[in-house]
Amino acid sequence: MINVIKMDLYRMVKNKATWLIFLASMLMMFASIFMTSQDLAYYNSNPTALQDLQANGDEVNWGIYIGSVKPEWCTGTEVPLMELVAVNVKSKLLLMFLVVFVTYFAGSEGRNGFLKNIAGQVTHKGIFVFSKSVVISIFAVMMIAGAVLATMLGSVAFLGYINIANIGQGCVFLIVQILLHIAYGMFVLFLFNVTESSVATMLAGILIAAGILQIVDAILVSVFSKLQAISDFSIMNYLTSGNVGLLSLDSTSGLYIRASIIAVGAIVLMNTLSSVIIQRRDLK
Repeated sequence: MINVIKMDLYRMVKNKATWLIFLASMLMMFASIFMTSQDLAYYNSNPTALQDLQANGDEVNWGIYIGSVKPEWCTGTEVPLMELVAVNVKSKLLLMFLVVFVTYFAGSEGRNGFLKNIAGQVTHKGIFVFSKSVVISIFAVMMIAGAVLATMLGSVAFLGYINIANIGQGCVFLIVQILLHIAYGMFVLFLFNVTESSVATMLAGILIAAGILQIVDAILVSVFSKLQAISDFSIMNYLTSGNVGLLSLDSTSGLYIRASIIAVGAIVLMNTLSSVIIQRRDLK
């Protein structure tokens, strides 16, 4: 098992696509701070637009977006670094890059015959899934650490300062977000194992990250009319991708615990299902 993990880590490190995806995610985080700085200037000079922002600032955005401004940032005070990081991570842009990485990494071993060449060296094919879960975990940590670094650089470049407030809350937020990102990466790996198609996996992974499953809310409400009485009902509250956008620095401990349970449960479930699929399939 250790040798399989070492080989997968070697492939990850030596693959140019890994670093291109990682650098692209950092660049997008850096660019989002520029957009945030431009939005701050806009709202500070347009009181009417600021009032509209204050009226809609608490709405949950389930989909992918670039850059965001909270009403309390438009007061002339320094914006805390961890709040900027949280907005960037909640934007789900990192989920999109994670989908690309997992799809490419899983698909590449089929193209170069990696699995077929080493299949005889393992006693259980599920080891290949566990090995990829290690790679996905490391890449998720790398991306979020890179997002923090890019946000720091963007803060210096476009805001002129780094406000290191709420570090403790920020660390808890990032730990849970890492779990959620790993869980979503394992879900994407499961999709690839089911479809055996890079195109289908990448398309489905990005669309689900973008919140397309909100359509299930409408279906459930139409079938179960009693759900209409639940004002905040959404299936997104119980999905890893939904919780990525739902969590914030101000989230309650209960919400953090629920998100952590969903993440850990998804990691175990997706790992198990992918292992079952791989074990029953002839490797190519």
